[in-house]
Amino acid sequence: MLHIGIDARLIHYRRGMGTVVYSLINEWVRFITTPCDDAPIPFRLTLYVDSARAVTAAAPFANDHVSVRQFGPAFYPLWEQWLLPRQVLKDEVDVLYCPANTAPIFLPAPIKLALTIHDVMYLLPQGQLPTSPSLYQRLGRHYRRWVVPKAARRANLIVTDSQFSRRDILQYLGRSLSTSADAIQVVTLAAAAEYGPQLPENVALGLAQLKVRPPYILGLGAIDPRKNTTRLIEAFAQLENRSQKLVITGLDPAAQAYFGKLAQQYGLNLGNDVILLGFVSERELAALYAGATLLLYPSLYEGFGLPVLEAMACGTPVITSNTSSIPEIAGEAALLIDPTDITAMSNAMQRLIDAPSLRQQLIKSGWVRASQFNWQFSAKLMLTLLSKVVGL
Repeated sequence: MLHIGIDARLIHYRRGMGTVVYSLINEWVRFITTPCDDAPIPFRLTLYVDSARAVTAAAPFANDHVSVRQFGPAFYPLWEQWLLPRQVLKDEVDVLYCPANTAPIFLPAPIKLALTIHDVMYLLPQGQLPTSPSLYQRLGRHYRRWVVPKAARRANLIVTDSQFSRRDILQYLGRSLSTSADAIQVVTLAAAAEYGPQLPENVALGLAQLKVRPPYILGLGAIDPRKNTTRLIEAFAQLENRSQKLVITGLDPAAQAYFGKLAQQYGLNLGNDVILLGFVSERELAALYAGATLLLYPSLYEGFGLPVLEAMACGTPVITSNTSSIPEIAGEAALLIDPTDITAMSNAMQRLIDAPSLRQQLIKSGWVRASQFNWQFSAKLMLTLLSKVVGL
């Protein structure tokens, strides 16, 4: 029986890489608890976590074939580079899977290492992407610049989310890889189970709890300039017909204060024109997607772009970037714009607001597109790749 250890520290954080960790583990545990021919091989899991929140999120998955190990909490590099290798050796795992870009550089030789590199934005030349004002994010960038090439050299398997990211990995990490280019595998992501057609009463309840009333345009914001929140607000301010509000979620208090002042500088009224929200639950985010006239997602760089599929799965028309991996994920089911062109953004919003038939067309094509990405398929493929790494 294959013994897989997983760095599951992000299992409680249901955004981005946290969604990937949770969804993958959820499917793998389903393979274990619902005997069927879905799983290519027999296996067991050990989930490694570093916090009480992660333990709480992982605990429901524990059973005879799934163990949860908490140690720490500790300084991030210390936990990953020292404590985790010692624990996986003690637990005699066959393969350690690190699903969030970084991994131990020194791992005992008997243990295979599988690493998902979602993107290599931290390796891009300075100036190609705006630098984040967040000290935490800047330190994280430096840590990844140091660790990822070394971890990639140690890895027996490298997985990524898109063909775009695969090309970026080969361009920026090619000399660091211990595996051949053919060994870098693409395993796509998918919208989590919470994101799908929503009952009207659930949407109404979720929006009422957030004090949001349609009609509105939805944005997913961040202080990180890569998410392009400043241009999103400026493009909204240029709309000729202000029949919609702009709702931006995912902002911590400091970001809300910053973007609130920015919105006011563009002549927008907080509460009436613009509503800024913090981090919301998956249920609330699904309601926000489903209740929106459209999602505007003008990110400058993505290794995949999960919100595009999440919105499509909820029946929301999408305007998104024509850069990085996003066109590969959106296909022909979204309006693509240059995320640096504020006028193009504003025009695309106005076009969708004024064209109900186009919105319906994008809703239908979005449902089809989102259904083409499936966590069950991706989880099965990942198991197959891990089994090959250990020679099963």
